[in-house]
Amino acid sequence: MADGMTVEMFGADTFVNLLDDLKPRFARRVQTVIKHAAKDCYDDSQVIVPVGKDVISTGFTGPGQQSAFVTHKAGTLKGSGKVEYEGDITLIGDFWAIVSYGGDSDTGEYCDYAVYVELGTYKMAAEPYLLPSYEYAKIVLLIDVAGIAMLNGIV
Repeated sequence: MADGMTVEMFGADTFVNLLDDLKPRFARRVQTVIKHAAKDCYDDSQVIVPVGKDVISTGFTGPGQQSAFVTHKAGTLKGSGKVEYEGDITLIGDFWAIVSYGGDSDTGEYCDYAVYVELGTYKMAAEPYLLPSYEYAKIVLLIDVAGIAMLNGIV
């Protein structure tokens, strides 16, 4: 999204050394665990992402005529969330999962304020939805990867 704001958080740095030690035959298991962690992060964030209300504006369509129309649809931020996967872990280090918000939304609107909701502004308190989901998914991911390593005698 070159012209939009996207919140992206990566958790792989914490166990990159462990991934280097995993034998290639376990790579698919690790890739599956990473995919599940990203999907869990996305699913959890979808539950807690703030959803406002439709903003109704009024306008004049002609002399003596007034009409109401929706200028912002509720759920634009929620609808902009997505999880993406790239690469192939059989080439260790060349796989990642990204959970992001911002950009095009399934409401048909463009969401350019994801980071402001997540982190807040001087006028608005933060309403974190992605970071708490990421923190939990990261713990589960680390436990799962460590489990794969332990079960296979790597650590």
